[in-house]
Amino acid sequence: MTNSSGCTSTESIPVVISAPGVPVLIITDPSAVCSPNTVDITNSSITDGSTPGLTYTYWTDSEATIPYSTPAAATAGTYYIKGTTVSGYLT
Repeated sequence: MTNSSGCTSTESIPVVISAPGVPVLIITDPSAVCSPNTVDITNSSITDGSTPGLTYTYWTDSEATIPYSTPAAATAGTYYIKGTTVSGYLT
């Protein structure tokens, strides 16, 4: 081991620093509702089982270029959820 002054210790042990695993995003489709009712796709039950601590964003396209502005009141359609870790890893 070497400190910031360049001094090396006489005894060093190997250290392994593992990269974080790939985050997992699990999406469970909500139950269907009849119009004019809506579904809250931000509800935690939709992403239960996903990697803890993900920040979710909601999209109208699979490339995640068009944000979905009302995920708490989703109407009929197909929407996409992206999960991001604090380190910036995407799922």
